[in-house]
Amino acid sequence: MSASLYEHADRGIRRAAEDLGGVFQDPALLARMRSVLAADSSGRERRRHAFEILARASDPESVPVLLRLLDDVAYRSEVIPLLARFEHPETGPALLARLETFSSEDQRRAIGALTSRASFARALLEAIAGGRIEKKHLTSFDVRRLRALGDARVNELVAAAWGAARETGEESRAAMERYARLYNEAPLWAYETGGGKKVFEQVCSTCHAVAGVGGKVGPDLAGAARNGLDYFLENILDPGAVLGEDYKVTVIVKRDGEALSGLVESETEEAVALRLLAESRVVKKSDIASREKQESSLMPEDLLKPLTNSQVIELLKYLTSLQ
Repeated sequence: MSASLYEHADRGIRRAAEDLGGVFQDPALLARMRSVLAADSSGRERRRHAFEILARASDPESVPVLLRLLDDVAYRSEVIPLLARFEHPETGPALLARLETFSSEDQRRAIGALTSRASFARALLEAIAGGRIEKKHLTSFDVRRLRALGDARVNELVAAAWGAARETGEESRAAMERYARLYNEAPLWAYETGGGKKVFEQVCSTCHAVAGVGGKVGPDLAGAARNGLDYFLENILDPGAVLGEDYKVTVIVKRDGEALSGLVESETEEAVALRLLAESRVVKKSDIASREKQESSLMPEDLLKPLTNSQVIELLKYLTSLQ
């Protein structure tokens, strides 16, 4: 019956049959959707429908087609985290080869994918060790994710590049004082709040929203200006110092080797819904090899390091304006 429904004259019936075939992971339907997605002549709407079916089905045989979509801006942002679901030898090299050409948002997605599996992580860290990729692309949160993989070679490369020490409380306090002095001594009239908003959109909006616009991993910052400058500096420079239970990172390592780090949105007897930086994932408990709640935040501790002094001042000016 499925074969006739996939060829039905009524478009609505065809689409419904394809959706159902995807749910049941019908091999014939998935092969059909891979062909549709691979062909530019299929048309934009038809290809989008095929992509959504393959994404929901988590079809490992679609990886070669998905890798080609890394060069298609209409799909790239969705494809990057999707590729992390599959252990495929071409994924790491493909992401690393394109990393410097990606937008800042897609670079973060790519780093998230590359730190999700030991094989990808080894390729990433060896590229950093060889000088092909800059170390600045990885935050302290990424380094924690790498260590959570529990891979001896990954740990060796991480130790060589970053060592094992975490910034101490004294160092964090010194950094807070330095940035507070920088901000308070600056002629704020010379800095644009709009410039700070642009910095926020580049480095903060993946996780944080303002009045509902932005990411959902961290708290909404609307009205946060009432907490003052110190509130922002403390939370940016030492995000793990005071951390609510709802914002502690849960690390799940699946039986297939994929490591996921995020916030638990909901949980049933059968599955856990995890909010990641780029997407939400539902993981069957039968697929979980290990699970750990960490005393750490998704927010990187070195968020301000890549910014110029002017960008830091503009960002703080914007944050302290959020009424």
